[in-house]
Amino acid sequence: MANNRITVRGIVGRIESHGEGDQEFHSLSVNVSDYIGKDKETNENRYESTWFNVSVFGGLSKRLASASVNKGDRVEFEGKMTMRENEKDGRKYQNWGIVANDFEVIQRKAGE
Repeated sequence: MANNRITVRGIVGRIESHGEGDQEFHSLSVNVSDYIGKDKETNENRYESTWFNVSVFGGLSKRLASASVNKGDRVEFEGKMTMRENEKDGRKYQNWGIVANDFEVIQRKAGE
């Protein structure tokens, strides 16, 4: 039996609601940054960012709405990983996504 499960912890960059009532769902973008070292010329910290598109449906979507998740909040999502390939201006892109089956708010954006 194959198991496709991913856990992503990052910062919400975008959150949108779609549909109404029982058909409502949410889509989010979550930024996961990894420290990759100091820049040798400027001595500044360098980070590499990966963006994940997260889709939240059904009862979990209602729970997300009631948790008042907002842009800038640190969250953790668990679910099934997806990947789509797109092409723009002759360049191929991979879009990584998650169909969530659980989430947790880790930390609210500062000042909230």
